[in-house]
Amino acid sequence: MSRICLIKGQSQYDTTRTLLDRLGTVWSRTGHEVHVVDLVDSNWPAAMGEAFSAEVAFVFSFNAVGMDIATESGSIYEQAGTTFVTSLMDHPVYHLERLRTAVRGAVIGCVDRTHVRFVRSHFKGTRSAAFLPHAGMAVRGETTPMNRRTIDVLFSGTYVDPDSVRKAWTEAPAAVRRIYDGVAEHLLADPTCSLVQGVEAVLEREGLAPEDTLHAALLANITPVDTFVRASRRRDALSALVEAGVPLDLVGDSWENSSFARAPRVRAHPAVPYPILLEWMQRARVVLNVLPAFPDGSHDRVFCACLSGAVCASDENPYLRETFPDDDSIVFFPTRSPEALADTLATLLRDDASLQVVADRGRAVCETAHTWENRTARITELVEASRILGALRDG
Repeated sequence: MSRICLIKGQSQYDTTRTLLDRLGTVWSRTGHEVHVVDLVDSNWPAAMGEAFSAEVAFVFSFNAVGMDIATESGSIYEQAGTTFVTSLMDHPVYHLERLRTAVRGAVIGCVDRTHVRFVRSHFKGTRSAAFLPHAGMAVRGETTPMNRRTIDVLFSGTYVDPDSVRKAWTEAPAAVRRIYDGVAEHLLADPTCSLVQGVEAVLEREGLAPEDTLHAALLANITPVDTFVRASRRRDALSALVEAGVPLDLVGDSWENSSFARAPRVRAHPAVPYPILLEWMQRARVVLNVLPAFPDGSHDRVFCACLSGAVCASDENPYLRETFPDDDSIVFFPTRSPEALADTLATLLRDDASLQVVADRGRAVCETAHTWENRTARITELVEASRILGALRDG
């Protein structure tokens, strides 16, 4: 039996806190001694001291929370000789400040394969990055059959007005506006284009080749473009469904401020904690996923939807195509043609039997390889690999 330290932090909708609890349960069930340090609790230093009162096999957190904890003597993890593993739930550009403090031997798990390449390139190979995809979880108990579900199409997430996001950079110098607009155009036109590829394409078009520090600074400040693209894709997909008259339930912050809240056949709901959202998925026939800047990865919404017995409808990318090679296990739609999704769902929602077939096959795919139980095994593999490579490095 080994000791594992899990570090909790703030979390919108309690998402990462809930996921960390699930991981802790899995590791405890398999015989590990799990210590949880909650940085929201003012007494967390005492909990940290208790966790490190004996040898710790490894430390895990989401979004690099706690990675920068140190004393005057340096990182507490290096002093303890343990391995710090983190899983980034978003693009690494959102976590650069914490990642700059990455301790020796730390493993940075990325949910998209292009994110892995970004970390290795941005930090010039000084950070160890590995592909660690999202996983899913569902409410325990019997899965509700399709003909007893009361929500036709469920979409969860925060409402963001893309025009408001873009307005913020229209006040920037002309050169910055051209770069931001150009990157946004590239990403919206080509869903397979990564954030870095979009930046590189625009810099080449502008005839710019900034030195490494300026290039890194640009990437560190590109998050508004990512937010704009994500919000634009959501707006386009939801608009297509509304125009086609597909019934929608929207759950998350600020939907009451959107035009969608006033559309016919749309019900807008305030945000709910992650465990409650999973209960909503148990009531949904279809759960819609619109990918953020993940051109080669997934979102936990995909796997949670399937494990909850709903049909997942998502835009596609190479990773999702590998994960769901059978079209009868998910509903894919082209990112640039959301009207195709509207046509497909309008037809499917009239046929519970067909929906049930897709839902059952999607759940089978995810139960086999995309639960958090599966990811605990992957994390253990990464820890072991890090130790072996560290031994080779230190000779």
